Amino acid sequence: MATAFAMPVATTIAGGSSSSQPQEFHQALSQARRNLVECAALLMVFHRMGIVQQSDCEPLLSRVDLIVRKLSSFMKSLRQIGR
Repeated sequence: MATAFAMPVATTIAGGSSSSQPQEFHQALSQARRNLVECAALLMVFHRMGIVQQSDCEPLLSRVDLIVRKLSSFMKSLRQIGR
């Protein structure tokens, strides 16, 4: 399941990184961050429905949170250097 959630994030970043326009790359990073937040929301819904156990959900939510924070920090540093 985690792999299925990660695929849109990875492909969005890869597609944006191939752009020659910095703004397109920034948009791709923003979209990837939104995808991660959607993944977290789906995990919580699946947990409430009994599809995903708490023991499986918590580590994934922690990883999503960490990646969102790292991605946000990366985006901020790109803005500071004018990219």
